[in-house]
Amino acid sequence: MTLARIPHLAAASLAALFLLALAMFVAMLAGVEPHPPGARGPYLAAVMALSLASVWLLVARERTGVWIGFVTALAFLPSVGPHKFWTEPAAQALAPLIFIGSAFVGLAATALVRELRLAAPAQGPVPMAGSAR
Repeated sequence: MTLARIPHLAAASLAALFLLALAMFVAMLAGVEPHPPGARGPYLAAVMALSLASVWLLVARERTGVWIGFVTALAFLPSVGPHKFWTEPAAQALAPLIFIGSAFVGLAATALVRELRLAAPAQGPVPMAGSAR
């Protein structure tokens, strides 16, 4: 994998999470069981907006996109995180969403960490005060 592809991996993961949120939103509006309660509409809209913003900024190679991507990945954990297997009564029916969503959150976080590490300027040891050059 080339270094230039890392933001694209993160963007693809966040775009996939956007699609999962959109599907949950449509299920909520249609009343399809199991669906999130109606009060989750603003939350789903917020994570979709975060997703689109972070994908756009990552593809444009903006450093801000990395940080918004982290916020986006964390924002998805309440709805697709692995804890749902123990807290969600309909976890068996939602298993594909939980597995795929958790995997994409992990992939996005991993790619974003790599992007931060590789984009950071290389710094040598800090010279001590009063040391000879």
